[in-house]
Amino acid sequence: MSNLTENLRQWRADRNITKADYLVFVGNVLEELLEPLYTKKSIENIKDDFISTWIDKDDCSDYSDLRFLNDVVDAIQDIQVFCINETELMGFDNIKCNKEVFSEINSREQDPIQKEQWEKFGAFGKWEKDKRQESWTLYKANYESCKL
Repeated sequence: MSNLTENLRQWRADRNITKADYLVFVGNVLEELLEPLYTKKSIENIKDDFISTWIDKDDCSDYSDLRFLNDVVDAIQDIQVFCINETELMGFDNIKCNKEVFSEINSREQDPIQKEQWEKFGAFGKWEKDKRQESWTLYKANYESCKL
């Protein structure tokens, strides 16, 4: 894979991620933004509180509404620009960071029972990590090696 987009296409295919969902996207972004600051439990509480208080779920699912769709794509692209700029302003090569994060993600193994089911019946549901995967087999991104 030569770039982030191609890597993500394969990643989505491998993990059966087939449907856009704005609420899931918002939750994922909130979770990542809060990760350096709070515990997992606190993050879940903050995320749930934010979404239930500030997001009208009825306004977040109609991708057939072209204006909504364009607004979502614009927001996502702006976030992507902010992320790349912040990474590089912090002194890290964004392309090298992408390679590190994919090495980490790709070191994760699928739950063996689910993997067997997917091979037999086809992919369904959310991809699950193997919770018993040995820690020594998991790659940890080395962002220090990405410094400019």
